[in-house]
Amino acid sequence: MPAADYRRAVADRILPMRTRGDLQIVETAFASDAAYMVKDPVTGEIFQFSSEEQALLTALRQPVSLRSLQRELETSFAPRRATIEQIQEFVNRVYEQGLLVGEIPGRGAELCERGRRHSRRERWSNLLQLLSIRVGGFNAGPLVDRLYRSIGWMFSRAGAVVVGVLMVAAIYVVFSHAGRINAGLSGLQQLAQPRWLPLWFAAVALVKVAHEFGHAIACRRFGARPREMGVLLLAGMPSLYCDVSDAWRLPSKWQRIAVSAGGMFVELIIASLAAIVWSISEPGIVQAIALSLLIVCSVGTLAINANPLLRYDGYYILSDWLETPNLAERARGLVSGAWRRWLLDEPDAVDPLLSPAKRKTLWLYAIGAKAYLALVMTGLFILMLKLARPYQLQNLVYSLAAVTLAGMLAQPIAAAVRLATNPLVRSRWRWDRAALSAGALLLGLTALYYLPMDRRVEAPLVIVPQQNHPLFAVAAGELRRALPTGAEVAAGDVVVELHNPELELARAEAAATVRERAVRVAQLRALQATSPAAGRQLPAARAELADAEAQLAEYEAMVDSLTIRAPHAGRVVAAPDRPADRRRSDQLATWSGSPLDSHNLGAWIEPKTPLCVIAGSAAAAAWAGVEQADVPVVSAGQTVRVLVDEQPFNAITGRVTHVASRGHANHSADRDGTPPAASPLGDVRYHDVKIELDDALPLLPGSRGVAKITIERSNLGTLVMNALGRTFHRVF
Repeated sequence: MPAADYRRAVADRILPMRTRGDLQIVETAFASDAAYMVKDPVTGEIFQFSSEEQALLTALRQPVSLRSLQRELETSFAPRRATIEQIQEFVNRVYEQGLLVGEIPGRGAELCERGRRHSRRERWSNLLQLLSIRVGGFNAGPLVDRLYRSIGWMFSRAGAVVVGVLMVAAIYVVFSHAGRINAGLSGLQQLAQPRWLPLWFAAVALVKVAHEFGHAIACRRFGARPREMGVLLLAGMPSLYCDVSDAWRLPSKWQRIAVSAGGMFVELIIASLAAIVWSISEPGIVQAIALSLLIVCSVGTLAINANPLLRYDGYYILSDWLETPNLAERARGLVSGAWRRWLLDEPDAVDPLLSPAKRKTLWLYAIGAKAYLALVMTGLFILMLKLARPYQLQNLVYSLAAVTLAGMLAQPIAAAVRLATNPLVRSRWRWDRAALSAGALLLGLTALYYLPMDRRVEAPLVIVPQQNHPLFAVAAGELRRALPTGAEVAAGDVVVELHNPELELARAEAAATVRERAVRVAQLRALQATSPAAGRQLPAARAELADAEAQLAEYEAMVDSLTIRAPHAGRVVAAPDRPADRRRSDQLATWSGSPLDSHNLGAWIEPKTPLCVIAGSAAAAAWAGVEQADVPVVSAGQTVRVLVDEQPFNAITGRVTHVASRGHANHSADRDGTPPAASPLGDVRYHDVKIELDDALPLLPGSRGVAKITIERSNLGTLVMNALGRTFHRVF
């Protein structure tokens, strides 16, 4: 049969498939034309169709052929014309989407299997996406109904006016007290104290709960129903989620936008109330929490929830505003479609609902979303590494990053494998373009591998004058007294006083032994004239007395070392802060911060602990506390970038001049001002590194900051491979 006759015969055949009767279809407005939202109740997917496509989908409910579908389209939408090939392509597309069911027996079982495969893929995807895990949900309908009867008025027009006035008042408070707010930010550190952390976390958790109920109430306000609410682990932090996907039924895009913005609306109300509470409250914990909520609910809302590049509220608002359901998927579809056309030389598939301008917008969105996601994930894992390092949990973060990366790459790799294993696709493969693409990918990876990078070690530091005298603990003891940072001292003044009952007892026992042996020597000396045996015992008794006196002198020196005095006049400058040390449940927690801090009174100070520095001149230098694990890679001459808290936007350059050795510690520094090292077997987990600063900026003695020591100039690939090697070396 000729090809033309064969195509004519195929076009006149009755198609062995029909539109599914369980599809949920809602008509919506698309610009000035009508559009239709079609939801698959089996998989939960939502598709958007034009009026022409909806007419074809409706016609497929009856026995029709491709020819009759062509006549139906050209009759109902004249002067629109369509070829048999275009009609066939539409039928194939909706069949692949699962919207058609075949009349051949067994098609229903195939559809159910399709739904099960979709559910399995979602479960595996959720398991791999460890940064966002849904723990469980419950039916929120009755609870939302009760809340709507109580506070639903806020989502009406009158309520919006009242809330608008409240927000204007809050904005006035913020701008009129901008200086006080800026000064109060430093006071938020008190919320990091352990006693306030539960209260702070509870306040933030309640904000997030209110955010999700804002979505639910807005959904209820416009006639839709929230399907489910539950607990979500977001980067390990418990949060709440609300499934308002039923909002797709709303015919107006502005109503759908209002549902997506409901959570941000509630957070802005909380931010407004927090601003007013902050302005009328006295300094204290209430004012600090109010200021924190103001920042979290305003800046956090605008930076995270309103960001359309993340799958949060801003994404769904942009999707409805552009009238493009499944915005991210369709944007990725444009990229993957361009890739298929490049490799397979396929014709461009025209989406009637995407104008050329909107296609460009989706292209920009796809590129921006991928770049921003990579940036956010990298920053998040860097932050997690910093938090995990003091507890030696880097391997856990590395494992989490590997699983997350696998989850992000699983779907693209699976799609590429399906494409490569399809015999029909392989027959159209453009091998020259595939080779060119592989070469470009290899070239990009090679360039990324050899990207110049510097490996740095970060360490807390303190600014001290060049002429300074560090003080260290020689003997262990309980901290009884310490002068505060910034105190002026004269030579010989007591700076730190420790107490060690065991040393005191040992000195008392040694003194008693000296007295006992002195009496013994005196007795033998008196008896030696009358008793030859006493004369023979006298030399041994004198040797025992000398040994006891030497031991007493040693104990007295150790007891005297518990009182640490200033070697010269100057100002007391605290040593670099010591990070909190995590202990087992059967061990007592050790001190943290500076030994001069008042909350460390009564703490046990181990030998060789850096206590403070007596600063005696104005020329500035810096002492950094490098963790014990990083000391072997730090050496004199390495360049350093210093960021001081009092001038956070001015980076100061310098170089390492001395790294504390691992020898024994003395009571004070060496003659050149170099302090001894902390014992690697003790509790002190960092070594002091002296840094000479290049810039003569006006820095106050005692200023704190961070030193970034460049220990290796290499490339990105080498640094990654070295890090992996160290990681697996520690594991195995």
